[in-house]
Amino acid sequence: LRDYEGAGGGDVYYRLNAGEFPIVTEVWPAGVQKGSTTEVKVAGFNLGGQTWAKVVAAPASSWGATFEFQMQTPSGPLLYPVRLAVGQDPEVFQHPENDSLKSAQRVPLPVTINGKLFDGIVKKAAQRDGHASLASTSSPPSPTRGIQRSLSQYYRFSARKGQQLVLEVMARRLGSPLDSEIEILSPEGNPIERAVLRAVGKTEQVLNDRDSASSGIRLQAWDDFHINDYLLIGREVMRIRALPEGPDNDMVFRILRGQRLGYFGTTPEFHSLGSQAYKVEVHPPGATFSPNGFPLTKVYYRNDDGSPLYGKDSHLDFAAPADGDYYVRISDARGQQGEDYTYRLMIHEPRPDFKVFMSPDNPNLPRGGGVAIEVSCERYEGFDGPIDVRLDGLPTGFSASATTIEAGETSANILLTAAPEGVPAGKDKPAPIKLTALAVIMGRDIVKAIEPDNGSRLVTILPDPDIRMTTDVREVVIRPGQEAEIEARVERLGNFGSRVPVNVMNLPFGVRVMDVGLNGVLITEEQDSRKFKLYCEPWVKPQTRAIYVFGDVEGGVRNAAAPLVLRVEHASAKADPKKPGAHIWAR
Repeated sequence: LRDYEGAGGGDVYYRLNAGEFPIVTEVWPAGVQKGSTTEVKVAGFNLGGQTWAKVVAAPASSWGATFEFQMQTPSGPLLYPVRLAVGQDPEVFQHPENDSLKSAQRVPLPVTINGKLFDGIVKKAAQRDGHASLASTSSPPSPTRGIQRSLSQYYRFSARKGQQLVLEVMARRLGSPLDSEIEILSPEGNPIERAVLRAVGKTEQVLNDRDSASSGIRLQAWDDFHINDYLLIGREVMRIRALPEGPDNDMVFRILRGQRLGYFGTTPEFHSLGSQAYKVEVHPPGATFSPNGFPLTKVYYRNDDGSPLYGKDSHLDFAAPADGDYYVRISDARGQQGEDYTYRLMIHEPRPDFKVFMSPDNPNLPRGGGVAIEVSCERYEGFDGPIDVRLDGLPTGFSASATTIEAGETSANILLTAAPEGVPAGKDKPAPIKLTALAVIMGRDIVKAIEPDNGSRLVTILPDPDIRMTTDVREVVIRPGQEAEIEARVERLGNFGSRVPVNVMNLPFGVRVMDVGLNGVLITEEQDSRKFKLYCEPWVKPQTRAIYVFGDVEGGVRNAAAPLVLRVEHASAKADPKKPGAHIWAR
């Protein structure tokens, strides 16, 4: 036994199990409805002839919920528990021969469909040749994976005009090899148009190729591009998160879980050097325009990979254009099928929801200083509203600001500070700190909390900081399309004499630091202050939030100034010269 890369060491550990252990390698169906008690069919090794197992599902479930179940065999419990999905809707099974529009299987809504993308031909041949299969024996299933014979299966459902539906596949997330693709078809079996993309600008990809995950792509020119614009490269629609800060910087696109997001059901893909990139406007289905020399692109209700939340599983948001019946076609994106190509296809109205996270879980902060806690969220099934977040359960001597994850955004920051007195340095403070989040979904207040592991989080108090940061103002007032100026000041403590990079955190989306240069906002060794400007995009909505100016200590611990209040006012608002912060108007 060795490491594939030849690694070794005290942290390269393993457990090796050898013996006649009972193991389940395949289970059917791959999930059950919440609160139900049912039997699933199993196949594997050393099961003692058992082909069925009783499963009791939890009485409640949430988005993407799964659970582990254990079964007893004559040889004892399974070596590894089996993971199944928990569905919220009534469950049905795929009917055989639903491989055409004419024979499409009608299903009610809401519904969870348990299916296999397999036409049974190889299965019958395997049984004839004496090979085992899930349907015939309790031995390991026959090797019928990845058959190169294209197959589509069809389901028929009814919807009202304007009815919002979510179609979601669970396959890869449950261990199935299926790389699903789904498409919604009209009653006549034709693709349904989702939007028309009108190109209004053009550039091209330069420098190098880019994979399907990268957040940044280098473009030749971007004079006519703005934050939040949609770009079409190949078959992928992406959205601009940040413009390049200079000629040697990439255009930054929206990401989730470290992977680029595709919009309107398109799938992020590899883009080669020289690929054409079009700035596009999004218009309703059927829209027509006078020619402008650029292409029109129609987007249909079709999806391969849902998003970083779904991996290789498909996901579609569908708005029915008229009353009537519709078809959903499911297939493998590679044209494959097989006996173990199982899936769960869920069709239901949206159930908006969210989940919040914090990082770091166990913060380290200097006595008398502050540290930024990143609060991120995942949004499910159309929820796009603001989320208010705060830290509760702080011990004496600590305080934290509250903040809001803006509508449509996925992260914000909270400033956690430790008082200069009463908190001894070098001490770990176990505390029941929890992150509490509040959002309004469909008129109801939804509160979620991240409780600390084992009842407490560990807050480590570091020695006194090397610097102390302040600013010349405590309130910053800015209007859309304008700039505001702030002066960051640093007091060096002890013998610290190095330069101090300045970073601004928790800015609302659309407000950014200007003129950062190659080294960002930097207070050099000879300076004790630096002025910089904030710019507010014209579309930023009026709001008030706390922002934090940090001084980074290279090789040490960063420290923050006291929180600033940033007020974005209406574009028509007039500055009051007697109001605090009014002197920072720039233009």
